Amino acid sequence: MLDINQKLRTFRKMVWDEEKARSNEELYNSTNINSEQIDEKKASLEKELKSTLENRRSFATIRGNERVSKLEEEQKTNFYAHKESLLNDLVGEVKDKLKEYTKTDEYKNSLAKNIEKVLNELNESVDNFDILLREEDKNLVNYPNIGTLDDEYIGGFILKAKDGSFQYNQTYLKKIEEKQYDIGRTLYNLFESESFNESNN
Repeated sequence: MLDINQKLRTFRKMVWDEEKARSNEELYNSTNINSEQIDEKKASLEKELKSTLENRRSFATIRGNERVSKLEEEQKTNFYAHKESLLNDLVGEVKDKLKEYTKTDEYKNSLAKNIEKVLNELNESVDNFDILLREEDKNLVNYPNIGTLDDEYIGGFILKAKDGSFQYNQTYLKKIEEKQYDIGRTLYNLFESESFNESNN
């Protein structure tokens, strides 16, 4: 017959073995659960990292494209401003040449003839018009009704109906304004052909 100590030892061993088995099972289960949670967290972090990298790459591409577009737009604006500036310079030179021309004998001799020509084309009498001329051109013609043009008109004349119904502008300034589009188109075509030639060289 077993004594009490032996029974206690046997009981403790049974309880210990049972507790150890349960503890091992919980430890195993806990390790598995933790391992699964770690794997899930790792996968989630990798997915977030990949998404963040893709978003940053996409953002960088968009920003890069925006910068390129902005630079291209600035270049176009600068190019058009440069062309406009050249056109203005060219028109300015044409005006200067015409101002010089108005000092020549050819201009002085042709002014009265040009007025007569326009009156004949209109089939009108000079008495129906005021003839507007620059101050320095008034002594070049002999008409009864002469008015004064501002110097900005450069040269030429305006026939202004006495009843105010219309006027016929034959000033050099008006002719330049009418031809400015053609001058610009010619200048821009020259630019295009030069750019094309440079790109082929």
